[in-house]
Amino acid sequence: AVYRCNTISPILFPDIIYKYAVSYNDAYVIIESNDQGTLVCRGLYHDLEYENMHVSSALKSDGLGVEMTRKSKRLGCSGIKDIVENEKLIINDTNTIVEMSTFIAKGQSYQASDGNHDDLMMNLVMFGHFALTEMFADMTDINLKEMMFKDKMKSIEEDLVPFGFIDDASDIIEQYEAPDHPWAIDYAHQDF
Repeated sequence: AVYRCNTISPILFPDIIYKYAVSYNDAYVIIESNDQGTLVCRGLYHDLEYENMHVSSALKSDGLGVEMTRKSKRLGCSGIKDIVENEKLIINDTNTIVEMSTFIAKGQSYQASDGNHDDLMMNLVMFGHFALTEMFADMTDINLKEMMFKDKMKSIEEDLVPFGFIDDASDIIEQYEAPDHPWAIDYAHQDF
């Protein structure tokens, strides 16, 4: 599901998240906790008591949600790129596809190109970061890292050219077919 609205108040947004998360079987929710996201995290977790949301630290009082740092953003971008390219996630939403196509590297970070938005894409970046963790594998019984590694190794092995032929001189050895041992080699009659 995609919800897209750039005018929603961070005070009202937890109610919308709650409504749709409950509708989707109490979906696990990951919220960016930077800036106004803190209000959304607190509203959803404390006010609405929705417990099926990502908590990055049980020790810190502000451990709700995910704080997007340069490192987590870079890992998330790499993760979602691999997930989409390996067809482990199919994106059908037109607005999301448009944002993906205008999401570019800028210096040491990634963002929407001038005049475009990246809100939907940043949700995918958070998912890309989370989906490659052990926590995701434990929750879903889907280990995307392992799955993509196996697919990549299979692809590499299929693309490998045989390394060559070894001449073991078997072309000068005559093979005699015996009823009890087909394809047996009779070394007694060979001239080496």
